[in-house]
Amino acid sequence: MGTDTAAPPASTTDLRAASRVRLAFGIIVVGFGVFVATMPALAGSIVRLWLGVVLVGAGIAMVADAKVADSLRAGLTGVAEAMGYLLVGLALLLVPLGQTRLATLFAILYGATGLLRLATAVATPVPPRREAVLSGAALLVVATLLVADLPGRAVWALGLLCGAGLVVVGLSMTVGALRGSPAPDQSEQSVIEEQV
Repeated sequence: MGTDTAAPPASTTDLRAASRVRLAFGIIVVGFGVFVATMPALAGSIVRLWLGVVLVGAGIAMVADAKVADSLRAGLTGVAEAMGYLLVGLALLLVPLGQTRLATLFAILYGATGLLRLATAVATPVPPRREAVLSGAALLVVATLLVADLPGRAVWALGLLCGAGLVVVGLSMTVGALRGSPAPDQSEQSVIEEQV
């Protein structure tokens, strides 16, 4: 019986690492959303490139988070959402988009993400369910406003709506990461106790 302590199980370590990555990208996405919402005139081509990089990074963080999901359904939903962010990020990096196409692209992304989150809310426990319902509904509202051509020709309105959607996504990532890893189940707890 040694006095050294055992390392936590790989699944717990993976979960913590994924949470840290998701927290970091959540904070970055919130900050970028606030920037885009408050200064849309500055959100020109350079900011679109940075936004593409941030969305690709957020998609990668979502994939890492989906790897340690507690169920197949949660993992597949996470991967689907991540693919959306990766594709939109790559589109922003590779294709010059006008204001109308940018609004359409974000409306599709926010609408799909909102629907995925509402569908996920049906099968999740209460605290994450509230988060999923709130973020999903907020993203559907933003997507609806973008589809309804609320921004029209006003750059400030497009920036405000795209920024608001980014803030919702970033806050959702941050809250999910801060919620932390769930308590180990009984089988995992017994393995930890045996190693100590």
